[in-house]
Amino acid sequence: FDSSDDILSLSSSSYEDFPPSSYHTHILPTNTINTTINTIKATQYHSVEMIPWFPSFSQPHDQIFLLSDLARYSTFSVAVYTHMLAIYMNPCYSFYGILTSTCGRCWQHVWRHVTSVIGMKWLKPSDDLNTTSNNNRDYLPENVAGDNPMGLNYAGLSVVTKQLKDSELVYGSFQNDVDIKPYAVFLDHEKAAVVIAIRGTLSIEDCITDVLCHSEELRGLSDEWGYPGTGRWAHSGMLKAALTIRQELHSSGLLESIFSAQDSSYRKSGSAGYNARTPLKRHAADLSGYRLVLTGHSLGAGTAVLLSLLLLHKYPHLHCYTFGAPPVLDKVTAEECKPFVTSVVLGNDLVSRMSFLSLNTLRNDILDCISRARVNKMCVMQAIFRDFDIDDLMYRAGQEPPSQFKQNVAAFKAEIQSRIEVAHIVPLFLPGRIIFLAKKAKVPKECCSRNETSHILQEKDLSAFTDIEVSSSMAMDHFPDRYFN
Repeated sequence: FDSSDDILSLSSSSYEDFPPSSYHTHILPTNTINTTINTIKATQYHSVEMIPWFPSFSQPHDQIFLLSDLARYSTFSVAVYTHMLAIYMNPCYSFYGILTSTCGRCWQHVWRHVTSVIGMKWLKPSDDLNTTSNNNRDYLPENVAGDNPMGLNYAGLSVVTKQLKDSELVYGSFQNDVDIKPYAVFLDHEKAAVVIAIRGTLSIEDCITDVLCHSEELRGLSDEWGYPGTGRWAHSGMLKAALTIRQELHSSGLLESIFSAQDSSYRKSGSAGYNARTPLKRHAADLSGYRLVLTGHSLGAGTAVLLSLLLLHKYPHLHCYTFGAPPVLDKVTAEECKPFVTSVVLGNDLVSRMSFLSLNTLRNDILDCISRARVNKMCVMQAIFRDFDIDDLMYRAGQEPPSQFKQNVAAFKAEIQSRIEVAHIVPLFLPGRIIFLAKKAKVPKECCSRNETSHILQEKDLSAFTDIEVSSSMAMDHFPDRYFN
């Protein structure tokens, strides 16, 4: 783009060429152009600097399209956290929206029970109480499974996705166990995509899945899912979760129904885990050019990457956008995922650097610091609140005097290393193309409002995320609302 006028002139018709310039000529639909314009405004508001030397971007507008996709799909990854995160991010608006939705369902449930008890079954809530045209569908959505009686998950998801224009929920599963993760399938008409969003860690069962972090070989996936996994390794807990979702999608025929143009409703009544009473907004023939997109945050991001491998054979043009993903693949497989996986890491995000080996390294570093200490821990704690010279607190590496504790630490490290070698623990890495949002500075805003933190958009190699960065923001940088903002 040579100027803002060049951008604005593109939205005048359904298909327009980019104006002649030093860049290549592209053809884009109007909805993509409008999304790009909105993204430019958003990047100006949030102060994201798009640096010209971005390695794999041949043109500056490629960065804009990438940011447009990331902004769009981060909303889906946040929405699948449902009511808990929605209220945390926007207490007043989300609480009101969820309350009005759930109270309507509770009132209908009570009314149905009362009329059945007193023998007034002929008086249905739909006769007198349903004043909205879509209330029948909203009462007990048949395309939602595993929700609580009040429908809080569905209500919370709907509140977040309201800001996504031209999108709709196809199916949502909120069942949660060690091997079963909540996920939702959307139609994103603005981006012409079928989106699978998988929820991150939000329960004790999810935490158990997270800690099952030993590497497991992907052997045996070729015959069933078409992925040659021999000699490839992945996060054990998230692999089981991805296999569960893949099997459910296969049993229900959900994706096949969406991408086929046989029925106007393309919804299979009675299929496993999937049913709906009403057709979607668009005819199946309109979805012939849609692509498959997977997204998620944290645990959901790692599961989405592994699910992408299981779907790649059948949907070779899919793409996976992850936010705060943990290391889930061996180095070779992680590199091979670059064409169809984009991983976003914000600042000092702990989870994106946390693996079995990185935690082992962090523990060794802590023990090393203790063995090099000149003073007791009380003096170290006091130094936090004043200026200090690190040489006053610690010996330099290799200069510390011999001690029994140092010998014990050395023996402990050797023992752990031998166990790792015997257990054949394969190092896991961040998958795909890694986009790093580096914090630049805080931008002051008006009175009574928080400062905005600006970021620099960079592309990093997976080797940059093998060690944990200890900082005050390492935990907060992983929160899904931080990525969303």
